[in-house]
Amino acid sequence: MKKALQFIAVLALFTAITAAGERSSSTATCVNKDAKLKAIDSLKTFFYASSKITSIDYTYRTSVKEVEVPLFKGEKYRMVFNRQDLPKNVEVEIYDKSWKENGRTLLYSSKDQDPSTTILSFEPKRAKNLFINYKVPPAEGSKETGCIVFVLGYQLTFIKN
Repeated sequence: MKKALQFIAVLALFTAITAAGERSSSTATCVNKDAKLKAIDSLKTFFYASSKITSIDYTYRTSVKEVEVPLFKGEKYRMVFNRQDLPKNVEVEIYDKSWKENGRTLLYSSKDQDPSTTILSFEPKRAKNLFINYKVPPAEGSKETGCIVFVLGYQLTFIKN
């Protein structure tokens, strides 16, 4: 019975995250279903949980956008990012704490990835709240915009086949 309640709680949270992400992040320039589907295909053996399409504005200086991702302990997750709709490479970093807190640890960075790589994936070793930082380089000349797609997948570890 306890496992069934956990499963229902997981589904309710993912539904709420998906609904909130779609409501707050969909803009006229960031509605590329193809990019989202490519990211979902990269989940492979993981079940689709939620997604967030973030609008990226390149300004005259480097900037950072942070997104918090709540995860349930005891589950396995895969995070997939699709950068195909970005005019310039955006570095993806994942931390265990917000930029507002001291002593945070870098868990993943796309810095060493080939800039032409559009699909990035990361599987956290422990499930807890994670913080995604998008490091946006400065625009060259006029203001530029683009979109990055984030998709979260999960595997239920308490259900055995």
